[in-house]
Amino acid sequence: MKFNISSLLKIPEWEVLEVVNCRKTKRLGIQYKATFVENWDEWNSNPPWQPWTDFEYAEDKILEFHRLYLDKPAPPDYFLEHTLEGLHDSPLEGGSVRD
Repeated sequence: MKFNISSLLKIPEWEVLEVVNCRKTKRLGIQYKATFVENWDEWNSNPPWQPWTDFEYAEDKILEFHRLYLDKPAPPDYFLEHTLEGLHDSPLEGGSVRD
């Protein structure tokens, strides 16, 4: 079972529609750009870079992106470790990101 800090802190999450890019920087590490479900047209037209930790609850979307784009930097170990732990707990469906 996964620990979901957002449920304890009542932090709203945005449902990730698609991860559209990934990069690795020396200072900030792995970052992603993503689009979101609902009416986020302005945001989705030019998504900003966000730290990988904002996508802790969108593992399936992160791993899907990396399966499609093998030339991009590898995902942080967090996604590989937590996905392997949860394979028997729940199917890989939609994801969300912390606000």
